This record gives sequence, C-alpha cells and structure tokens, in this order.
Amino acid sequence: VCRAIHENTPISIWGDGGNTKDYLFLDDFLDALEIIIDRGLTGTFNVASARSLSVQEIVSLVESFADKNLKVVHCPAFPWDVEESRISAQKLRAATGWRARSDIAEAIQRVIEAELKCV
Repeated sequence: VCRAIHENTPISIWGDGGNTKDYLFLDDFLDALEIIIDRGLTGTFNVASARSLSVQEIVSLVESFADKNLKVVHCPAFPWDVEESRISAQKLRAATGWRARSDIAEAIQRVIEAELKCV
C-alpha cells in the first residue's frame, strides 16, 4: 500500500474487500511476546487486538491519512480465504493482564505519516 502511495500504482484486493481480519500493531505483538517469555508461560495463546476490520476499511483509513485515493484492482477471491475473523485474546489477558494498546487506526496513521516523510 505504501509503494502504491509513492508510485501511484494500483493495489490488488482479492474479493470485494469485505473480509475481516484482526489486525495487530507490531509493537503490541512484541509486548505480548515479551510478557509470555518473561513469565515462562506455556500453552497456546491468541495475541489479538480484539477489533476486526475489513480490507476495505483498512484501505479507507490509509486513503484518509495519506489524503489520496488509491487505485484498487479487485481480483477473484480465494476459496480458502476466511470471510470473517474475530480472535479473542481473553486467555492471555486473564493470565497476564495484557491487552493491545495501539488503536489500529492510530497505528495506520503513524505508519502512513512516517512513510510519507520518506518521499
């Protein structure tokens, strides 16, 4: 997406962009991983933001922060792709108190602002 902003090239979206995923800012993932390692936790834990957004919502956020309309090419959806993904990090929260600190919109804004400074 950042390359498309700089080079004014299209981005490809598989399907209509309505599929949702639980996006997590890297800093939040690393914080959770550090806590899990420091506490010596074992088992399986979901690390998630608890907020699912569609691909189209992500594109809209990027466009608003970049003040640019992206060219989007819709490709056929993959039959194996999940249409809606909502992940709970409740088990990790109960064990450690961890929760994602970054609002995904604010995280996208920080990435886009940093990227635009590289022009």
